[in-house]
Amino acid sequence: MDDGAGTADLRDDRALQAMQATQTPIPVRPQRNDFTVDGKSLFDEFNTYVRLAEDVVTKAREISEKVHGKHPLTLPP
Repeated sequence: MDDGAGTADLRDDRALQAMQATQTPIPVRPQRNDFTVDGKSLFDEFNTYVRLAEDVVTKAREISEKVHGKHPLTLPP
């Protein structure tokens, strides 16, 4: 299939497909610093998120204990 610019769609090239099928794939070995969010390490940002989420859970448990005491919540009848 021609895109009008003289380049064929490589997905339709049977010879290229056959050649690629016989080649050994190159392994991809990403490093933790290969992934970023707004220029910051994704790994570090994830760890920060987990710590903040743990803080929220701790605070929620403290509030629940203040409101309900040591009695666990039960489902309504």
